Amino acid sequence: MKYASIIPLAGGMTLGAMKTLGGYPEYIFSWSDFKNNDKQLLNYFDKKNIKYNYHVIDKDILKEKIYGIDIVTGVPPCGGLSMFNSSNNKSCNSRGPNAKQNDWMYKAANYVLEVIKPKVYIFENAPNLYSKIGEPVIEKLNKIAEEFGYSTSIVKTSTHLHGIPQKRSRSFFYFWDSLYAPFVKYYNKKTNDLATYLNENVNDNSDIILYDNLEQDPTLKFLKEDVYWGDISKLRYNMKNGNIKSGIDYIEKYKFEEDYLKWCKKTNNKKGLKFIERVMRKRKDGKSYWNDSFIYYHTYTNAIIAKTLYRILHPVEDRFLNKGEIISLMGHPKDYTELKNINMITQNVPVNTAADWINEARKFVKGELLISTQKFLKQNNIKQKVE
Repeated sequence: MKYASIIPLAGGMTLGAMKTLGGYPEYIFSWSDFKNNDKQLLNYFDKKNIKYNYHVIDKDILKEKIYGIDIVTGVPPCGGLSMFNSSNNKSCNSRGPNAKQNDWMYKAANYVLEVIKPKVYIFENAPNLYSKIGEPVIEKLNKIAEEFGYSTSIVKTSTHLHGIPQKRSRSFFYFWDSLYAPFVKYYNKKTNDLATYLNENVNDNSDIILYDNLEQDPTLKFLKEDVYWGDISKLRYNMKNGNIKSGIDYIEKYKFEEDYLKWCKKTNNKKGLKFIERVMRKRKDGKSYWNDSFIYYHTYTNAIIAKTLYRILHPVEDRFLNKGEIISLMGHPKDYTELKNINMITQNVPVNTAADWINEARKFVKGELLISTQKFLKQNNIKQKVE
């Protein structure tokens, strides 16, 4: 099948398409705003001697007509609908359904459906696109679909259902060249525990340390002292059996707040002192707070984002996860070493998750999907049902 990518960023959707469809994309479309991010994938292609046709929509003039593209994949920015950046405020232009960042979804959809006219356009976005918060955005997307004669559907899923131990909830939105939307298959693939997965999927960046000193985390340094069970293996054992996810959760569960506060003052640990004072103040006021302490997972991680990727304790070794392990948890190839900025990997799609939903697009093109009687369809892969 012939396929193309639009706004590929670090390449998760494009690599997912390559995994499912074989070969390479006929075109890669983007805008100048994303060239630095897209460069990560293009550098990887250069290293692999993969030829590509990269078209910058706002700069280049297409020198040829685009014919016969079956599937287009995309990763338009989702900052406006991010779980950490959402709001129902109708006047808000930086968060929620009215955020300016959401315009890239509409720009990309208009370009794909008008210029490329594929049989399927699928893009990945924040989980809030599936929720009530995303309804105004979906309404606009459905109007675009109606204008060009497409039906639509949206799927909610999590990466841990696609063979990677990362609980990363996301939405995938489809434009179908069909009067009515088809039903897609549900996925629930076996996923190894975190330690086994990391051992079996070693990336070539695994010698690059992100956060090389456990002592830099005040909560961990405090909890490593003998009075609090000493070594990290005992700490991990208690966290695993107590279902405790982070250093501050551990301190709260065992009511060590005052001890930690005194320790921070005694050792002049300004970072820890500022953190625990903020936590205690927020808790007293009944407010939530951002957790800056180390994180421990043994079965699967929560969504890897820029604010947490440096603080994930290895499930069995006395260190934090390295750069290669973070890349592996996004499903990228072993030799994908092009990331100059590791944060770019979080603004991306895990390859396995993308590959499975692109596989549903492939089946549609081959006429293998059951067609519904609805122009717009919502399917929840986590609950495995139509909603």
